[in-house]
Order: sequence, then structure tokens, then C-alpha cells
Amino acid sequence: MGWNPQGLLVNLFAFAFLFTSSVPTVIAQEAAAESNQNAAAAAVNLDLSSTEASVTVNSVGQAAAVEINMAGGAMPIAAGAQVTPAQFVALQQVMQTGTQSLILNSLGAAESGSLALNSALSGMIGNLTIPQGITVLHDAAEAAMVNLAGNLVNSGSYYAYTSNANVLAASIAAQNIMNNQGAILSSVLPETLMLSLNPALTGLTLNLSAINNIVNAGAITSSANLNLYAGGSIINALPQGATGPSPVMQAMQALNMTAMSGAIQNAGVMSAMLGNINVQSAQMANLTLNNVNGVLQALNGAINIRDSLT
Repeated sequence: MGWNPQGLLVNLFAFAFLFTSSVPTVIAQEAAAESNQNAAAAAVNLDLSSTEASVTVNSVGQAAAVEINMAGGAMPIAAGAQVTPAQFVALQQVMQTGTQSLILNSLGAAESGSLALNSALSGMIGNLTIPQGITVLHDAAEAAMVNLAGNLVNSGSYYAYTSNANVLAASIAAQNIMNNQGAILSSVLPETLMLSLNPALTGLTLNLSAINNIVNAGAITSSANLNLYAGGSIINALPQGATGPSPVMQAMQALNMTAMSGAIQNAGVMSAMLGNINVQSAQMANLTLNNVNGVLQALNGAINIRDSLT
């Protein structure tokens, strides 16, 4: 089933749709979601808001100890030390780059600053929890896929970009992807960040794959295509009882969504600016699109429910 508004705003609200079809899903994020089952069992859980010393430092290289900065002064860290997740990240930053961009309070939790997810660090992570005020930077030219063994829980800002014109997509795979109210998960960079990361090229597709669910109460946006794959449900809604701006899932080009359970809920805005919105589920499964209080926008394309994605 498909709508072809040809430039019109499609506003489908206060309705819930049930579709049954044998058309197979074709969004190629299934393999990415399945691949994080192979992530290392010993991955580090990085809750950057935590003050618990839950991470063991295996090595600090050739030095006897490496100093990181915290509120109140420097903290030396030696091999075998127990540190907080934010202290562990700060240690990796100092060891790999010589500088620390993550700002820690006196209890060892991150309170501001940034974290660059390079290939070395991203391969260590189990769960990643990003608190408010923290910015995570993901250069797809350095790590095309960030493959988490656990969950991604974002309450801050996660920006994907590319420093290589030949790299056209950034991918994130996790058990669950939860973008909380007020959080940003995006390949659309603010101008100030674009300038500081030069070269940071525009037009980057963002692929999100979850073995279970993708839940958005903030903003998930892409400067090219936005591809969402969930083994469970895709939810674009504020938490029950919460007030504030409507959550947004927006692609500059096409918005492609596959929910293998067949359950998609939209109580915010789902938008494709220059392309189509394509909605799929598992072969032979019912597809329930609950759009009560939601808006679907395909300003220059079509809204396709189990139609061809071409």
C-alpha cells in the first residue's frame, strides 16, 4: 500500500493502521543488528554518569602511571586500578592523543566535554550511556560501524560525521537504542562543530540497528538517508506523562523503517524531506503503524507501506 503526495505534506494522525502482507523486508540493516551478537563478552560498560569504580585498567603502556584531570586536581592511574567509566575514557584519551576532552567532576563522573569513538575505543564497549551535557563524536571514516554488545542510552548528543568523501554512511548496532527526551542522535552537525572538525563532510547516511527496540523521545536526524532496523519495535514518542517538544525522526533524503515485530508507534514527527518514507516488517507478519497524535511527512516523495523501496 502506498501514498504518493508529490510534494504535499502528509499528516496522518489520530489513526492506527494494521497491514498484513507477504512482502519481505529489504532494508539491509538486519545483518548489522545480528552482528553485535558476536561482540566480545568482556566488553566494558560505559555509563559516563556513574561514580562507581566498575572498570579495571589492564594496562597504561610503558609508564608506571598516567595522570588524568578531575575537578580538584590530577589523578594518577596505574595498571590494575579500579576506575569509573568516565575515568577510563579519560585515561584512553590521554594515552591515545595526549589530551583529555572529557571533563570529570570530583566523584569521577563526566559532567561536560566530548568523547571521540575511534575504532580502538568502540571495540571495547558493552553498554554506552551518554549523560546530558556530553557530546559523542563518531567519524565514520575512522569507524564505519560502532557495534555495541549492550545498549546505547543517549541523554546527550551523539554526532556522526565523515572526514572521508568516500565514506557515505555511519552505522550503530546495539541490543537497544534509546534516545531520551532532549537528546540528539544525528549526522546533521551544528555549524560550530562542522568548523571545529574540519574536514567534516555533509550528506552522511545514518544506519541504526537494534536487536530489540529503537525508542526515541528526542531527535534522530540524518543529513542523507535514515535507516532504522529493529528486531522488536520502533517507537517515536515521549514517555507516558512527559511534556515537551514532540520527538522527531527526520531524513534529508529517505526514511526507511523495518520493525521485525511489526510494531511501529509514532506520537511525534517522522519526516523525509527529499525522499520517501518506507515502512516494512518481517515477511508474513502483521504490521501495526500506530500514528495517534503523530505526523508522517514526505514533502517530496511517497509514503510506502510495504511497497517496493525503489
